[in-house]
Amino acid sequence: MKEKVKVFCADGFSKAGLEILSYYENISVKVNEKTSREDLINEIKDYDVLIVRSSTKVDKEVIDAGKKLKIIARAGVGLDTIDVEYATKKGIVVINSPTGNVISTAEHAIALMFSIARKIPFAHISTVNGNWDRKSFRGVELYRKKIGVIGLGKIGTEVAKRCLALGMEVLAYDPFVTDERAQQLGVKLCSLEEIYRESDFITFHVPLTEQTKNMVTKKEIEMMKPTVRIINCARGGIINEQDLADALNSGRIAGAAIDVFSVEPPVNNPLIGAKNCIVVPHLGASTEEAQENVSIEIAESIVKFFKDEVIINAVNMPSISLQKYKELKSFVDMGEIVGKISAQLSDGGVLQLIVSYSGHITEDPVQIITRAIAKGFMEYVVGENSVNYVNSLLYLESHGIKLLETKEDESFSVFSNLVKVSVVTKTKKVEIWYTIYPNNDSKIVRIDNYYMELDPTENMLFVRNYDKPGVVGFLGMVLGDAGINIGEMKVTRARRGDKALTIITLDSEPSKEVIDKIASNPDIIEVKKIKI
Repeated sequence: MKEKVKVFCADGFSKAGLEILSYYENISVKVNEKTSREDLINEIKDYDVLIVRSSTKVDKEVIDAGKKLKIIARAGVGLDTIDVEYATKKGIVVINSPTGNVISTAEHAIALMFSIARKIPFAHISTVNGNWDRKSFRGVELYRKKIGVIGLGKIGTEVAKRCLALGMEVLAYDPFVTDERAQQLGVKLCSLEEIYRESDFITFHVPLTEQTKNMVTKKEIEMMKPTVRIINCARGGIINEQDLADALNSGRIAGAAIDVFSVEPPVNNPLIGAKNCIVVPHLGASTEEAQENVSIEIAESIVKFFKDEVIINAVNMPSISLQKYKELKSFVDMGEIVGKISAQLSDGGVLQLIVSYSGHITEDPVQIITRAIAKGFMEYVVGENSVNYVNSLLYLESHGIKLLETKEDESFSVFSNLVKVSVVTKTKKVEIWYTIYPNNDSKIVRIDNYYMELDPTENMLFVRNYDKPGVVGFLGMVLGDAGINIGEMKVTRARRGDKALTIITLDSEPSKEVIDKIASNPDIIEVKKIKI
C-alpha cells in the first residue's frame, strides 16, 4: 500500500474495525459518532473511503461532493440509503457486510416470538404502573407449536434451527429451496396458503421486492387461525400495516411483534398502539457483536482493496483485479442479466445451475463470470441488497442449488466465445446462450430451442404461443391499448406451425391486468413479465 488512504466514518465504528485499519500506517481514519448532512458534504471531499450506517443518506449530492471517493462502505446489509447506481457511474465501489448481523437478527426474531407468546412487554408496563395482574397476561408455550418461516435464506435458516431446538414444528416457504435442503434442515416445505392456515406463529425473512410487497393483506389474514402471532424482522411493507392493525384491534388474530416499518421512523403508523402489538425501532442488528462483526468485515474489505487490489463484498463490482475486470466486463454484465432472466423463467424448485464456456473465454478466469450469473440469479430470489459477487455461490449452496461449471471444446462453433446458462428445476430446464462479438457487442443468441439475437432491456415480455396468424397483432393491440410502447418484437419458432417464442422489449412495465389479458387468449400458452 503506497498511497495514503483517508477513511471517514460518519456514524461511528467499532474498536475492532478501527484496530484493523489503524494497523496500516498509510491508512488514516476519522470517526464521527454522528454527522449532519451539511458536515458530511463539506468533509467528504478529502476522503477516499466513506463508511456509513443506515442513518446516513449517500445520494447524488454526497457522491458528487466526494471527489476522491473510491469506496462507499455500508456497515450492515441494507443499501436503501445509498445511490448504488450513481456511485457505479462515478466509478466508486460500494461494499457492504452481508453476514455480520445474521445471528443477531435471527436471535431478535426469537426474542420477539417469546415476548409476544408470553405478553412480556404488556405485563412489564402493567407492573411498572403498580398493578399485580397475573390473569390478563396468560400466554402460550412454543413447544409443539407450528411456526411458519417465510424465507429460508441465512437469517431464516438460523431462525428455523432455533425453533426446532425449542421443540416447534417448522413449516417453511421458499420457492428456491429444494426438498433435499429442507430435509437437511428438518423443516417441511409448504405453500404460503398452507403456512397461513396451519401456523401458530409466522415469521418473515424475505427482502422487500415487487413480489413480496404487501404479501400479507386482509385476504391472507382471513386464512389464518385466530390464535396466530406474527413476527416481522425483515422489511417494512411486506405486511400491509393497516390490514394488520385492523386484525389486531378487532381480535381477529392474537398478536404481532414488529421490528420494521414501511416508513422509518414511523409517522402516524396504525401499528403503533394497536392491540396486542409489540413495536420496536428496527433493532435486528443492534447488538455489540453484530456491530463488531460488520466493522471487521468492512475493515478487511477496505484493506484488501488498497493493499492487494482485490475487491471483496462489492455489490456493484466483481472480486477481481481491476485490470482483468475491465477485460471481462461485457461477459460479467451480460452474465448477471442472463442470471436474472433465467431465475424469472425457472418458476422455483431449482435443482441445478449449469454454466458452460467455449471459445477464447475458456482461457480467462471464468469463475468471475459464473459468480456474476449466480449473483443475478440469486438477486431475484433473495433481494439485491444481500447478494454480491463474493457470496453468490454460497447463496446457491444455502438454497440447495448445485452449481456445475464446465469448459467445452467447440472449435466448430460460429461463435468465437459462447456462454451457456442452464437452470434445471423439478419440472423443466431453462437454457440461455449469450456471446460477446469482437466489437464488444453483447447478445443473447438462444433461449431453449429458439435461436435469435436479443438485446435485453429493463422490461420485457416472454410469450410462448401457438404459431398462428393474429397472435402478433393481438399482442401489439393489447400493449397499444395500455399505452405501452414496444421497443422490439422478436418471433422465433423451431419449425412452421410449431409453438413459437415471442420476446417483446418494452419502454414501460406492463400491469397485472395487461398480463392477464394477454394470458386469456387461447393461443397464448404462457406469458412472463421479465424485469431486469
